[in-house]
Amino acid sequence: KFDLSAGMQKGTRSPSVLNAATPDEAFVGYVCLVVAILVMTAQNSFFSLLVSSDSEFTQCDVVFCGNILGVSLLMPLFRDHLTPDKWRTVKKREWQALILSSFLYSSVAPFFYFAAVRTAGVATVAIVQRLESVDLLVLSSLFLNTEISCWTLTNGLI
Repeated sequence: KFDLSAGMQKGTRSPSVLNAATPDEAFVGYVCLVVAILVMTAQNSFFSLLVSSDSEFTQCDVVFCGNILGVSLLMPLFRDHLTPDKWRTVKKREWQALILSSFLYSSVAPFFYFAAVRTAGVATVAIVQRLESVDLLVLSSLFLNTEISCWTLTNGLI
């Protein structure tokens, strides 16, 4: 079941994932985060290289290939959750939210992102992309009821 309150401490509205993790789990989490950041930052340069070469790649090709690879790589990892019994437990409203957010996040946003990299350039996109942390703070406050402290806000704005 998709429950946004999973991982929340009792009586609070903030995630307690790191509080529940052992030091080894936290270290693995930090390593995964660093790898994810490195891969995501290389994405701009890689896409610019594809577009600037004489190949016929478009942003649609990159988004389609990325989604196909994502499905083929993640299905074996989450095979226990890909059963009709588990799918039946998901409510209609949750399916609608899942499909809409997946469509926006994995198709629409990357299409416009790659169009921006192609037309505005990597440097401009990298500068504007810094607004993502502020966007994340605002959305998590609105939809997840996350409390924003002075330090969190300052970090997001820097």
